[in-house]
Amino acid sequence: MKKLSTTFFALLFVAAIYSSANAASTVPMVDATAQVPPPPLAVPATIDNRPQGWNSSERFEISDVYGLQEAYNAEEPIVFYVEGKSDKLNVEKENGFYVAASLDIPSENTTIIGNVAYDSVRHAWQVNLTAPKDNTKQYEISVHLLCGVNDSPCATSYGAGAKIDKILPLQIR
Repeated sequence: MKKLSTTFFALLFVAAIYSSANAASTVPMVDATAQVPPPPLAVPATIDNRPQGWNSSERFEISDVYGLQEAYNAEEPIVFYVEGKSDKLNVEKENGFYVAASLDIPSENTTIIGNVAYDSVRHAWQVNLTAPKDNTKQYEISVHLLCGVNDSPCATSYGAGAKIDKILPLQIR
């Protein structure tokens, strides 16, 4: 038995060396100064929009904010979309999720509430705000994904009022 296991490990060792030598000979040369993009951080979603790869439970988050421009002209409409993902549920209005958004002026401690509507075609919330007139102040957009409906699947899974916040800078030209 000892001779068989020694032979097995010897063959395994030779195979590993051979595989490593083969792999090394087929690896192309890479320019060390070339910029290599980082791997994507997004977790691929399953067909029903629940993420794969989360090991913990009881988690939801804002997965995407799209359509938001880098800067806006004074009094220009601001329209963008917010999507979420969860380890247990589809993040949709029918499951009790809700998005709230506001335009904030931190220096004045002022908040202007945005108009938010669920778009069932996009499976996202559309946020509508208006850019302020004054381009000399600092502005932020606050986005909140929350369990806004009592006795909903969201509230049952995460608790009524559970929320995730995201703050985005806003520049006015």
